[in-house]
Amino acid sequence: NTSFKMVLTKNTMYYTGKYWVDEIVGQYEYIVNNVTIRSTLNNTNPADEGIWSGKSLVRSHNKPPCSNCPTNERRLRANISDLDRDMHGTLVLKLITVNGQPAIEAFIFGTSQSSQYNGMELPSGYITLIKQ
Repeated sequence: NTSFKMVLTKNTMYYTGKYWVDEIVGQYEYIVNNVTIRSTLNNTNPADEGIWSGKSLVRSHNKPPCSNCPTNERRLRANISDLDRDMHGTLVLKLITVNGQPAIEAFIFGTSQSSQYNGMELPSGYITLIKQ
């Protein structure tokens, strides 16, 4: 039994100090067999977002390739962090519909390694997230 939950917020017209961007920020929780493996849901410091995007849109031919995406469709690339371990990966998000419900297809890859840990304790590959 595995659960991966993301809570995302869209910030429009966010000023970075240099320019204005729209961004997605958020937190996540990963549970396996009723044991919380990693969670950033309780982070209260805005600088400690578990998930954040800047202005990074991904075309269908960029990693990960999307063979069923129309050529003009864009996906959002975001960073996903394990702040306790100071490790980072890449999260690519695509809006989809599952049984008439809005959903997100997420792909997690490129999790960093460290000498102290053997990778991030997050799922990798494709995950379908249903809006709750």
